[in-house]
Amino acid sequence: MLSVLAGGLLTTVQDQGRSAWQCAGVSAGGAMDRAAARWANRIVGNADTAAVLEITLRGPTLQFTGGCWLALAGSELDAHLDAQPLPVGSLAWAPAGSRLTLGAVRGGCRSYLALAGGLDVPVVLGSRSTALRAGFGGWGGRPLQKGDALPVGVPSLPAPRVAARAQVSSWRVDPAIRWARSFAALRLVASDELPPDCLAALQAREFTVSPQSDRMGLRLAGAALAPPAQDLRLSAGLAFGSVQLPPDGRPIILGADRQPTGGYALLGTVATVDHGKLAQLCPGARVAFARLTLEEARAALYREQAQEARAQLMLAHQHRQLF
Repeated sequence: MLSVLAGGLLTTVQDQGRSAWQCAGVSAGGAMDRAAARWANRIVGNADTAAVLEITLRGPTLQFTGGCWLALAGSELDAHLDAQPLPVGSLAWAPAGSRLTLGAVRGGCRSYLALAGGLDVPVVLGSRSTALRAGFGGWGGRPLQKGDALPVGVPSLPAPRVAARAQVSSWRVDPAIRWARSFAALRLVASDELPPDCLAALQAREFTVSPQSDRMGLRLAGAALAPPAQDLRLSAGLAFGSVQLPPDGRPIILGADRQPTGGYALLGTVATVDHGKLAQLCPGARVAFARLTLEEARAALYREQAQEARAQLMLAHQHRQLF
């Protein structure tokens, strides 16, 4: 069991989302930085789809009623397991009664905490993710708060030989770490309907992430773009990273809690390889766009997957050394 002593700024239960229900008008949800959530799970021996805690800007204070393996991934943050610093990407053992204090997120917007066995909250529409706007899933459909007690599933990793004291590995494995607090150049696969002059204007400008941004989308402030002419454009499906241009001419980059469809002009979609950068952008960060083709986006993704495969081999080696 995981007891919440302080909830943090915005701490929610998330997994890889419920995309199968978008056809029924349900938001996909899930972790904003899905790669970071996957790596937190891999470090503690979970399936990629296990439920984790998504920590936004400032983390919670937690206490463990039983011994548990844990790991952090994503952006760096001030983290201590009892008195020991807990680096992102390391594997740690929290004995019964120990306390995990998670402070400010540094270098990005979000970090992820995985516990061996995953958070055993109810599955709703195929996912344990919190749908904040709809108020369901996760832990009561809301962020964590003081007094919550979350169940933890059965771990696949055995307890350490000495289980009475906190332990932190000397190694770190996390290819999903991003540092994008102040600036990010996002690679965009342009929409077929985007006129060349609009694309040129988009690439020539720099935007700032507005404070009116959330998990649904990042609103960008800056010089307005002229929306392309639209003749009775029908609403169409939207993906993570879709860049819409509303009538005010200021782009919106859609996130995990996006609406399933939309009718605003579509400028393009941020390449999958840059989704981690997108998820880590904070209000006030500067954003620029660079165009790439679909083939280039695929090639960049294959390179990242190759890097992840090498990191997975390293992690498997570290697990063998431990157990």
